[in-house]
Order: sequence, then C-alpha cells, then structure tokens
Amino acid sequence: MERPVRLAILLLILLLYVPLVRQGRGVSPQREPAAFFHYSSGLAVIRVVGPGIQDRIYRIHDGATVEAVINMTIGPGNRAGWPKEALHRRLESGDILKIVRKENQHTDINVKKMGARERMVLGILLDPDRMNQADWDSLPGIGPKLAERIVHDRQLNGDFGSLEGVKRVSGIGDGKISMINKFFLYK
Repeated sequence: MERPVRLAILLLILLLYVPLVRQGRGVSPQREPAAFFHYSSGLAVIRVVGPGIQDRIYRIHDGATVEAVINMTIGPGNRAGWPKEALHRRLESGDILKIVRKENQHTDINVKKMGARERMVLGILLDPDRMNQADWDSLPGIGPKLAERIVHDRQLNGDFGSLEGVKRVSGIGDGKISMINKFFLYK
C-alpha cells in the first residue's frame, strides 16, 4: 500500500513540474508564432519594411503613431529630415510601414495596406468596401471573373455596408458567403 501511494505522489509532482519547466523555457503550448497572432480589440498587426530594416510583423496598440513604431523597431534617434506629418500618422491593423533613408539625410515614410491574402494569414479581418479585385480573387471560391463583378457592382451601386450586401452581386449566394464570412469584419 505504501508503494502505490509513493508512486501516486511522484506522478502528481511530475504532472505539476513538467508544465512549469516548459513554461519557464518559453515553450508554453498556449503561445503562437508571431505571424499568426489573431486580431483582438485594442491591438493592431502591422508590417515594417525598408532597406536595412528587417521585414517583420509587429503587434502594436491600435492607433499607435508611425513615430512610436519607428522608436520601437529601429530605436529613438535624430529625426531631422523626416516628414513630421508622416511621423504623427496613426497606424491600424493591416498597414505596411515602409521607411527609406536617403543619402541626403532625407527619409521617405510610406504607409500602405496589406493585400487580402496576407491579412487573412495574419487573422486581420477584411472590409468588403475596401477590397480591390486582386483581394476578392484571393478568397476561396471567388475567381477573377466574380471578383471583377464584385468590384464593378460596388463602383456602380456604392458600398456593400456588410458582407451580406455582397449578395446583390450575381454569383454570390448564401453558400459563397458562408465560405468566406470568417475573413470579414461585418457579417
């Protein structure tokens, strides 16, 4: 009777100790690779690129400024020659911040949007009123012809307002909507 009790206690200690050791070494099973963080309220997922800057995905506070992200990624420093209006721009999920330092102490800062394919991989929800033809074409079940019809309809008739509004396009029904709705902001 004494041996099974010792064995049970040893097993209980191991069950408690192994997760603590794994968590201490940074291999906790709850963690996800940075490229696959999912969008959550209050946070934005952006990409920072540029010559001499490692192309990386960052998770920042929603509405953080370009300057704050630059300070976080390449460090604080002399910003003489940097466009002040660009430094104060607020970033949102799906933005790509490109920083190009010129030889004449001038720096160009550009902000553009990620394509739908990259946004879907990163778990950033799409807006049906901001997508171009290539974005629609990258969705499962939407080919180039249907993508063209969707964009053409929006140009003629105005914003969809939600994913449900896309059903006004010929070739889009409940089946297509249910296939792609997990990628969209508005259901």
